[in-house]
Amino acid sequence: MELIIFLLFIVYLAFVSILTVQMSVSILTAIFGDQAVSFMEHTYTKNAESGFDRFLNIVFYLLYGFPHHFYKKFMIKYPRIKARIIYFIWMLGFVFFVFILGVSVTLMVEPYTYYL
Repeated sequence: MELIIFLLFIVYLAFVSILTVQMSVSILTAIFGDQAVSFMEHTYTKNAESGFDRFLNIVFYLLYGFPHHFYKKFMIKYPRIKARIIYFIWMLGFVFFVFILGVSVTLMVEPYTYYL
């Protein structure tokens, strides 16, 4: 039983860590804009042929997926100033969603950490 609780706790920590990185990157993208997206795209490998390159692309989507996707989507669809404002509003909603999700998952997991 303790092993199952420990494994669930590890999954919880990984989930919260990924969401925290995505939340941080979305804030940085709202502040720095194209420079942050350009930095993100340095870790993506186009036409990945090796398994390592594919692995790095998976890591890219885990760490930068949501902010990168929505920033690019808004920049294509709207004029620059309007897209930055829409992205900023999206970022506020995303940060609020991650905060609420993190608090609710923490409240669900916290009683089981007693056994660790």
